Amino acid sequence: MTTRTLAATIRVALATVAALPLGTAVQAQQPPPINWGPCSTSPHEGAECAEVILPLDHSAPTAGTIAVATGRIMGDQAEAGSRSQIWYLPGGPGDSGIEALGRLHAIFGELPVDIYSLDPRGVGGTALLRCPEQEADDSEEGRELSADEWPACIEWLAANRSDLDYLTSTASARDLGALVDALSKPENRVIIFGASYGTYWANRYLTLFPEQPDGVILDGIVPADWTFAEFDESLDGAGRRLLERCVRSSECAAHLGPDPTGLAEELPDRFDEGHCPDLSNEIDGAMLRLVFGNMLMGGPEVWPYIPALMYRMNRCRIRDLQAAGALFETLFESEDAGEPESHSPVLQRHVAMSELWPESGPSSADFEAALTRMTMTTGVSASFATTYADWPRYPRDELAAVTADYSGPMLLLHGGLDPTMPVERLASLIDHFDAPGQEFVLFPDSGHVTVSGNPCSQSLYASFIAEPGAPLDRSCVDTATPVNLGAPHTDESLFGTGDFWGEKATTMEIGVGVINFLLAAAMAGLVLWTSRLVRRRLRRNKTESAS
Repeated sequence: MTTRTLAATIRVALATVAALPLGTAVQAQQPPPINWGPCSTSPHEGAECAEVILPLDHSAPTAGTIAVATGRIMGDQAEAGSRSQIWYLPGGPGDSGIEALGRLHAIFGELPVDIYSLDPRGVGGTALLRCPEQEADDSEEGRELSADEWPACIEWLAANRSDLDYLTSTASARDLGALVDALSKPENRVIIFGASYGTYWANRYLTLFPEQPDGVILDGIVPADWTFAEFDESLDGAGRRLLERCVRSSECAAHLGPDPTGLAEELPDRFDEGHCPDLSNEIDGAMLRLVFGNMLMGGPEVWPYIPALMYRMNRCRIRDLQAAGALFETLFESEDAGEPESHSPVLQRHVAMSELWPESGPSSADFEAALTRMTMTTGVSASFATTYADWPRYPRDELAAVTADYSGPMLLLHGGLDPTMPVERLASLIDHFDAPGQEFVLFPDSGHVTVSGNPCSQSLYASFIAEPGAPLDRSCVDTATPVNLGAPHTDESLFGTGDFWGEKATTMEIGVGVINFLLAAAMAGLVLWTSRLVRRRLRRNKTESAS
């Protein structure tokens, strides 16, 4: 079957689905018997995995099959009668649910629950979508794809993957419905838990199976009508809101002055004009914006270092270069830095280009021009724009941008400093989900996905799972510790020194005879880091503790 014929076939199938009234429950396709065994990646010693055979096209069950990788960690069966099933939907798009099982157990392991997840289509063990040559270890950027590699990757996908029209959010939502139908028991509750893009996926599932779950948790919310074209602008806005908090901190304001946002706007331009000449030869204004943008994505533990690094880059002494080098090595050069092997950047781009991008919008040049006006960025929108025109997109079905008509118990959590999604963007969604038993909780000083290192968020999770829809005690939200931009509460500074703002000259810095040597050494490390940062500039948010 040719790609064109295949596309026509799936359009007919999607048209059949679209004819159903929105919000009407869809009968899930029953999978064959499931045989559980050890997980090949062993994310947790108690984890079990299985390949579940489901229809490639749920609207045409005889048209082929797909093996969906599914995993679980079963709890204490002694309390089987009072248990809940937690079904986790990972973020990205492109993240693996099975890879997250161990982290999920750390969150839910003390509760009477069984933890389930799956790899969405195109990820991990479920028809992994990748470009073998461009993602080979010996390719230009290794597993990552450079801007120059995307055209060849796109060409390879169009020529070699006949299943592109089936790797959709709707198809993965139907897979979830089939798995829940097969594995749930009448005596147990079913709780759907979506994080980041998983909240978007959960919404799509709820448009199809609104009667299936007993409760839904959405954390780090992505509304149904959001697109990646908003990413750069939202991140810059979050950075500006963070710097506004600097004025409220006496120590931060004492160093950055009454207008820290103004400094953030001016500093990249000053680097382009030659400020800190020994450094600006290698780091221009665009790179500096990427540095701060990637730090903003790092979450509350990293945020205090943003104004401090601005102060140090503005001053630009030897001690500041040394501190910056220590911070860069920890944040970006450690073994934990980067995407897990299970993440699929190609699937992420596939879903984004097909249904999370405006059908008509700004050009790539417009996005690039906008970056020059930003204080912090990761350049995601600008990069995605370069591949939209040529991407072999799947047809956008009528469920795209539709918010589910779900009236069951729901807990919605969001961070007031979420770098990717300003809370104002959620206004219509919050108004939509206002039925009894549906609660929205805002953590003013949290980032993307509030459960990351947040005991208050975890306690709300536990209360909701124990009794979905019951009133929540949210008093812990008001007592949460705000982000401290004066200095982090830690004995292990990312700057490698207890002198957070660098007000004391180092012994070596005082020695005039070694300044040039120190500067050369600091520069060598910084240049190495910046060259690698370029390859990492599109990395997504890593603050999701369970994605």
